[in-house]
Amino acid sequence: MSGRRAKISVLLIVIVVLASLTASCAGAPTIPMTLYENTEHGFTIEYPEGWTENVMRPGAFFYI
Repeated sequence: MSGRRAKISVLLIVIVVLASLTASCAGAPTIPMTLYENTEHGFTIEYPEGWTENVMRPGAFFYI
């Protein structure tokens, strides 16, 4: 019986941990998003407001 009780205890712990992780994600503050639509290629991308892309040339960190 103790083996069965241990398995049930472990299962309950896993359920509680997963439930708390799910609950904490659901209560997270939302980040304002911007929607980009490309009608020519037929896709949309949603990204955080104020997001910028840093583009670097290959080899920018490797100079002689």
